[in-house]
Amino acid sequence: MAPHTLDSLPPEILDNISWHLTTPELGALRLTCKEIEAKLFEPFAVEYFTTKQFMLSTFSLQALVDISRHPNLGPRMKKVILSTDTVAPPHRSQLAHRHNLNPVEAASVAAHFKHFEDQERLRQLGDDVALLSTAFGHLGSRCTVIELRDYNSRMRKRDNCSWRSYGAPTIQRETGSNCRVDEPVHERLFRVVLTAMERSGHTFHEFETNFRSHLSNVTRSRLTGSVGAVPLSALLFSSSRQESTRTALKQLEVLRLALEVEDPGHTAGLLPHDDSILAEPLQNFLSFTPNLTQFRLNLQFCQGAPQFFSHVGLNFSLPQLSTFELGKTRIDEDSLVRLLKHFDTVTHLTIMKTTLHTGQWDRIWDCLEKEMKLKSLSLSSLQVGPRGQPIPVGWKKKQEVESHEDVSIEIKLSGSEADYKKLQENLVVMDLAFHKSLHGGHGSDTESQFEDSLMDDDGEDDEGNDDEGNDDEGNDDEEDDDEGDDYNADGFIL
Repeated sequence: MAPHTLDSLPPEILDNISWHLTTPELGALRLTCKEIEAKLFEPFAVEYFTTKQFMLSTFSLQALVDISRHPNLGPRMKKVILSTDTVAPPHRSQLAHRHNLNPVEAASVAAHFKHFEDQERLRQLGDDVALLSTAFGHLGSRCTVIELRDYNSRMRKRDNCSWRSYGAPTIQRETGSNCRVDEPVHERLFRVVLTAMERSGHTFHEFETNFRSHLSNVTRSRLTGSVGAVPLSALLFSSSRQESTRTALKQLEVLRLALEVEDPGHTAGLLPHDDSILAEPLQNFLSFTPNLTQFRLNLQFCQGAPQFFSHVGLNFSLPQLSTFELGKTRIDEDSLVRLLKHFDTVTHLTIMKTTLHTGQWDRIWDCLEKEMKLKSLSLSSLQVGPRGQPIPVGWKKKQEVESHEDVSIEIKLSGSEADYKKLQENLVVMDLAFHKSLHGGHGSDTESQFEDSLMDDDGEDDEGNDDEGNDDEGNDDEEDDDEGDDYNADGFIL
């Protein structure tokens, strides 16, 4: 009987064995012979290339171009992630003392300058738009999802680390410094990607801005209160771009936006401010997306959110919208009722991390019962009351009145009056004393604690990717993570 060898094993068994290997070890295994490579290629491509994360650097975007043109890897891409990863400016001391460094330190400083200069040159010349346009133009029809994010995924199964942007581990290895994912470059990234979508002609069906970073007080002060999101001004386009923008967005079916509304107090006395035009950019943007079936709107706890919602004119139509998610914001009762009435086709509603600035939640339930035909309703982390004095909303079970907590609920609705009556009966507005007892006696700034404790969660954790090992691939397909290394696809038999 012939001895069993690795290349004689069925593909599924060989794949199971390969999951015990690190990414560099997997690359070495694939290089052993053509038989093993052929059996492992499909799971390898699914794991590392179905979803992939990149950053705005020449090295990273050129890799995206090369992958999109690859006859075997390009057609397998389903989702492209663009990260806010940036190379921090070199410190002055690095320049002042570079002649006194040892060879290793000198090489690290030189690499830091090289990567930073590349980043700035890419930005100034617009080459990031050109590279992205080329890549998008070569992507296969299966790649229908584009996401922008400012964090790294934490769910990488292999290597016990995180998915990172392609190129970020190389920069870390050469410079000794991590790329920064929480830098306030959200607006530029948004504009670059949207322009590339217009120029490439590629059709995306899902567009996500998935931002989680809560910038430090120093950074926020420097940026006039920025919280790390896309400012409303980024949704405005010149008249010459209106048609190309409409063409790029008209096939979108899923839109998830994390926006920043400027607090009028920050510009008081400096610039003329008209609350009535606050919502205009979003309304114009949504007029370009008539085919949306799912829409998420996060306002990142912006202080200007109440003024924004009170002036939403609702002069746009989303006739196919079935799922609406509202989160991370403050809104008044009248505005929320008006918004929900406008989305009367919605059957699946989520409200999370939301403070009702004025009014009561009871009227919201009345609106849901009378104006909407919901099949499911998800509620989590709700509050009521003005800024600085909000009170958490909890949910009690019928026989456990004493044990109500600030928790989430998800219910299926039949549309009957009994559904909403039960919802109202189980609603509990928690007094501050009880809330403090739940949180160890703390609670001097309830809303601040509420925001800080929830900044990390968007209701889902998405995929990530990195470039593990050498320099060219790395990504998972349905999960998120943070660490990794570049792996050179040229080192594999592709």
